[in-house]
Amino acid sequence: MSLTKKTLKNISAVGLFQVFGKILNLVTLIILARLLSPSDFGIVAIAGILITLVDGLKDFGMSSAVIQRKENVEKSLRTGFSIRLIMSILLFCVVYIVAPLWANFFKDQVISSILKISAIVIIIENFNFIPNTKLTKELRFEKIVISGFLGNISYSAVAIFMAYNGYSFWSLVYGRIIQGVVSSIIFWIINPWKFHLQLDKKIAKELFNYGKYVMATGFIILAFDNLIYTVLGKLIGPTVVGYYIIAYTWATFSSRQIVVIFDKVLFSTFSNISNDIPRLGNAFLKTLKYTSIITIPITLGIFALAPEFVKIVLGEKWAPAILPLQILCIAGLVYSLSSATSSLYLSMGKPNISTILVGMQLFLIILFIIPAAKIFGLIGVASLVSLSGLIFAPISFSLAVKFLGIEGKSFVKILIPPLLSAILMAIFIIGIKEYTKMYDIISKYPLLYLIFLVLSGIIMYVLILFILTNGRLKEDIRMLYSNLIS
Repeated sequence: MSLTKKTLKNISAVGLFQVFGKILNLVTLIILARLLSPSDFGIVAIAGILITLVDGLKDFGMSSAVIQRKENVEKSLRTGFSIRLIMSILLFCVVYIVAPLWANFFKDQVISSILKISAIVIIIENFNFIPNTKLTKELRFEKIVISGFLGNISYSAVAIFMAYNGYSFWSLVYGRIIQGVVSSIIFWIINPWKFHLQLDKKIAKELFNYGKYVMATGFIILAFDNLIYTVLGKLIGPTVVGYYIIAYTWATFSSRQIVVIFDKVLFSTFSNISNDIPRLGNAFLKTLKYTSIITIPITLGIFALAPEFVKIVLGEKWAPAILPLQILCIAGLVYSLSSATSSLYLSMGKPNISTILVGMQLFLIILFIIPAAKIFGLIGVASLVSLSGLIFAPISFSLAVKFLGIEGKSFVKILIPPLLSAILMAIFIIGIKEYTKMYDIISKYPLLYLIFLVLSGIIMYVLILFILTNGRLKEDIRMLYSNLIS
């Protein structure tokens, strides 16, 4: 089987379970948004700031470093696991000690209790490392997504049950812990491994040398998100953090929910052909083509439907998140299109590029986030996030063009049809909304009205894209479908 067909088959395998998993996640989020208050989401996010930052330190890029290696893989796996386990235990102790101080900073002692209980996830998820990394390196993604899917089911069941029975924010905390336990157990069942500690100093040094850039990139991205939670939580309060979380989650739906289907496969695939630049460039362009066809209309569709979606699906209490959601759609669009460049740089052994770019973006956020939050509140922070994405995405693409020897017009040919089709689709949806206002349909049949708008947008997008691509869209869909069936 050719690498292209194997990649498409892997994307299909990952995609099948990922689609079900993401649908489950989104349904769970909608249900929890209706059962819980914005402050419940906000206070867990504020506690989670410390957890996610500390958790990002334990991996140190070990997973990517092992995947990229061509020799001593088994020793590398055991060495990476041993390092991560030691780091996990130390970091758990750090969180437990720092928890009261973190709670004092936000003047809410319940944060300390949340932190001490949530910190166990840092240790639990370490046991996914060997089976997850090994399966990823071997391109056996269908087994990985099965574990993730079953973990998602456990989270949904526990979180919804507890939220319905009045456990407020604790439903999110315990749901997350159960998810980690179930996922680790399933990983062990699917790909059994013997617990064995080994620390090879030479391999450890090599893993650190490669992984330090991956870890730095991941840590900066975590700092990027959590800096926003910190500033909003400290200056305005946990309720506004809750609004931001919902707005950001749906605005970046395509980049964080859909593109991950491709990214799980792309790094391993790109790594296998990293020495063949023309082939790598061709694979990169094909990836950009398929991601843009899917993610651009989703993001612009969310922009057009934000008011109706928030009020009808999430509830009126989330109305303050509508405008931030629309503004953050710009960031979501940029992230979804530029996601493949990160996998490209990692596969080429140039992880420092992503580190530098996200570092510069974080620096920009650090400079302006406090005045943006103080003067313009949530709207100012959302605008700053989107603006930072617009500034640095072109730089990332230009570097990709340089390394791959691709002509800039190749990007234009790929991006223009779906972008223009999606813009016309969004205008069409807004036009329908304006026309139907006089009939007061939304108050009589709100859910049916929303479904009608979504279906109308999809039909319009596909029709326009089919015309702009001179019918090639049909062949692209047929190619993906045939690989899915296989």
